[in-house]
Amino acid sequence: MKKLFTTDFKQRCINLMLHEQHTVAETSKIMNVSISALQRWKVQYIKEKQGITPVKPAITAEQREIQRLRTEVEQLRSDNALLKKVSAFFLDKH
Repeated sequence: MKKLFTTDFKQRCINLMLHEQHTVAETSKIMNVSISALQRWKVQYIKEKQGITPVKPAITAEQREIQRLRTEVEQLRSDNALLKKVSAFFLDKH
């Protein structure tokens, strides 16, 4: 069964690796998480800091906000398209 890790947990792991200078192997032992997961999170974090928004849930606060806003924009576009159809329907009736 796949473990689900919170964003906070991932950030703590990244902090150990990038800011406290622990190796991936040391962080794996400290946090009880696989080396492969840590490597994925580290790469994702670095990409996010470069401004690349991931498909998966973001680790950085900035990228999480971008993901939230993109979702909101898509919902607003969908709502707008529906309103246009409804208004066209009612305008055709008069």
